[in-house]
Amino acid sequence: MHEYLLSVVKHIRMKEVYASIQPTFKVPGQNTIKKDIFKMYKLEKLNMTKLMDENDSRVALQPTWLYRNVFSRLRQKDPN
Repeated sequence: MHEYLLSVVKHIRMKEVYASIQPTFKVPGQNTIKKDIFKMYKLEKLNMTKLMDENDSRVALQPTWLYRNVFSRLRQKDPN
């Protein structure tokens, strides 16, 4: 996932890109996007909580994606 700031939606070049792809597209505001992101997060968190509550087994969380991302970034920075 990229790490762009939400303010990128207001950038003039991004507005030009939107207009060239779909001239009738109205760019939502930064606050609208932020609100939608939090709404999706809360829904996904609720869904995950329900799944975990319904599970009678043990669960082992292994953040391999984190290690993969960290190590791939370290390898990219390594000059050797």
